[in-house]
Amino acid sequence: ALAARTGRSMPKQAESMVLRFARNDPATWVGPRRWRVQLTWTCSAPDCPGGTWALPTPEPEPPDRLLSWTVDGCTVTGEVELHGRTGALGYAAGRLYDDTLARLRGGDLAYQWMPEAMRWTLDAALAARSMDCVSTSLLLEREATAAGLRTRVRRGLLLGPVTIEHVWVEVDQDGAWLPLDPVLAFLDRRVNTRRAGVDLAAFCRGSLVNRLLPLPYERGRPLARHDCPAGGTPVLAVLAHSPRP
Repeated sequence: ALAARTGRSMPKQAESMVLRFARNDPATWVGPRRWRVQLTWTCSAPDCPGGTWALPTPEPEPPDRLLSWTVDGCTVTGEVELHGRTGALGYAAGRLYDDTLARLRGGDLAYQWMPEAMRWTLDAALAARSMDCVSTSLLLEREATAAGLRTRVRRGLLLGPVTIEHVWVEVDQDGAWLPLDPVLAFLDRRVNTRRAGVDLAAFCRGSLVNRLLPLPYERGRPLARHDCPAGGTPVLAVLAHSPRP
């Protein structure tokens, strides 16, 4: 479905909705934007008898703000203000970004939706030449570290008409964390082929859009923790949100 060129498959429609913001004026990609967010988890065990839940709480970095965040069982409701920011990568980090984006666009690395265990196992993903936002970020982290750059891998939600989990890399440059997000740039070119104007690829080369909500996480583990007597794991089932002026 992802490789089909009809543009009518469900995954392709979802990608189009996720990247719809990129068709707007780039000035709307930064600046303050408030979001109301509701996240609901379910247990993977069909006979789950209950158990306790521990849900993630955003840890925003200024100027982003967490305005409210209420946990009720397996549901969290909150309001956040995200600003986005612009930046320009240095030569070494910029070259890593350009090379990875070129490999995705050229097919050397094939973008796929992947099983959770595989996407967090970089060598397995590379052996299959299959990459998603997680494995691509791990690859960038490995190569940036080898180049002597200080990096961090971030995980959170990309908010919009369709909200998805997303993972990206940030590089420490002169005390500021600048993002490298070639997957977002790759998907933009693929689904917004008829859009004129600024290519999102230039923006993702050091800048952060105002709809990425970082969440704390453990690598290879679900965003939420669930103490299930039946051995189930938490699954993010519902994401609801509404932008405010």
